[in-house]
Amino acid sequence: MKRRNEDDATVGEDSFLDTTANLVGVLIILVVVIGTKTQIDAQAYGKQLAEQTPNVAGEVVAEVKALRGALEDQSRQTQAYEFESAYRSLERSRLLEEVALRQEENDQLLNQLDDQERTQIEQQH
Repeated sequence: MKRRNEDDATVGEDSFLDTTANLVGVLIILVVVIGTKTQIDAQAYGKQLAEQTPNVAGEVVAEVKALRGALEDQSRQTQAYEFESAYRSLERSRLLEEVALRQEENDQLLNQLDDQERTQIEQQH
């Protein structure tokens, strides 16, 4: 009877080893299937990125061109403003000189007049 129990124990151990080997085999198959699926997905994603990259580069180039155009426009506007400012400054200086000359002429004319005429002009002013 002792031999029969040993045979039963051996059968139980063999069954356990078979079950363990089957589980390991199933896990290996799952790893291979998941790895293959991941590789296929990664390749598809890489192709998708490769197709999008030229579009992104084109958009960046277009944006750079637009920014350069805006910078040139702003530069032209700044130059026009500086030119206008310089012109107005010269015009203002000329007008101030003319006012000073006219005032000097008026002072000279007033000095040539006698006191009575000067008083009369100042009252009219």
